Amino acid sequence: MAEATNYTAYCGLYCFDCNRSKSEFFRLIADMEQWLTALKFDQYAAYKASTNPQFAEYPAFRRVLKSAKDLACVTCRDEANTSPCRIRKCLGQGHCRLLGLCKCLQLRAPSTAL
Repeated sequence: MAEATNYTAYCGLYCFDCNRSKSEFFRLIADMEQWLTALKFDQYAAYKASTNPQFAEYPAFRRVLKSAKDLACVTCRDEANTSPCRIRKCLGQGHCRLLGLCKCLQLRAPSTAL
């Protein structure tokens, strides 16, 4: 039961149902970034771009990798989490819940939950 509480976000999402909680995925991204850097793949991609135009998109690929890596989540119930989640802030203070006037979950925008 404690796990269910620790891994259920304030908005009601079960953390392990969310892509952002997949730590193995983020570890693999970090490994790939290290390999690409060690192999100087940017230079190889620039060389290959003359015969394969897809390699000219390599800088965009690296930006996507970095952006994807930045999505890694620390659960919202973890004190180390400093994300600006409005629901967590509202519920964490507990004022509206105590008064029975909680509108915190109305702050949730489905497109920003994942």
